[in-house]
Amino acid sequence: PRSGWYTHRRYVCHFFPILISKLMPSSFLVERIILLNSFGCPLLSRESHIRTVKGDDDKDKESNKQFHSSGVWPMASYINHSCLSNARRSFIGDMMIVRASRDLPPNTEITFWYKSPMTRDPKESPVNLQHWGFKCDCIFCQDTRSVSGSVLSNRNRISSDLRRLFKTSKMNLRKIEDKISTLASTYCRPASQVPRLALDSPYLSLAAIYASSRNHKKAVEFGLMCLESLGFVVKGGKIPHVSEVPLVVQKWGLMTDGVVGCWMILCSAYQELAPILASQAEEYARVSYRICVGEDETFDRTYSRLSNRVDGFLMTAK
Repeated sequence: PRSGWYTHRRYVCHFFPILISKLMPSSFLVERIILLNSFGCPLLSRESHIRTVKGDDDKDKESNKQFHSSGVWPMASYINHSCLSNARRSFIGDMMIVRASRDLPPNTEITFWYKSPMTRDPKESPVNLQHWGFKCDCIFCQDTRSVSGSVLSNRNRISSDLRRLFKTSKMNLRKIEDKISTLASTYCRPASQVPRLALDSPYLSLAAIYASSRNHKKAVEFGLMCLESLGFVVKGGKIPHVSEVPLVVQKWGLMTDGVVGCWMILCSAYQELAPILASQAEEYARVSYRICVGEDETFDRTYSRLSNRVDGFLMTAK
């Protein structure tokens, strides 16, 4: 009846403000939970890997195409951040795959980075995690905080000098090597304890340059130094190679996309210097690819010893 409808309306009008006042804090809480626990993700991590290797990643960020979707994976949301992560997440459609990036003893807490320390602004020391409302306390961040501002400024200045030297039309490799040695001297602790992130890219670039000029011994030297700068401990890979000594990763370091290409540079150089090590290096490249991309079935469509690029990447990869 009409009177009943008015009664119901008055009831709603009277209690609706109270209902809103009780729900609003909860709705904000839900929004915050989603904000802090959601993951932006590509359709395929392989696509992101290819963009990174091609050097198109910055271009895609500018065009806002880096991530096609986002979501909340409840179990993965329990995984804490560490710059020195021991796992890496990858995506295949709406499926998130978390793979260990190093050997994990029983009961080890799984961690991956919310924000990669490799992409941090040099002025952000350590990596800026303000969005999540905490500061990372991993050994890398502790070490960074303990370094004086003058050392960090000097390190950043030398890194800028190196980038300019690599961009010159006639590169002075001797000068670049000397500059890298100066950069390495700004670090005190062994890379096996605290990775030397500023050295990763220069070492990898130098390894690629020497591989292109068929200076295979130098390519091996700087390829191994690149892995070492990321915290890897590799045995049996130095030249001259001792017969019957295998190539072994005793400790895995930070798993970046560039690690795959570094192993392929080593594979190419070993084919000329120590063929028995080439397949071992290629297998480590495949394992690294699986960690970065989530699967290795597409490895042979993405990397090959027959590639025109020294890092084995196939430019036709799609």
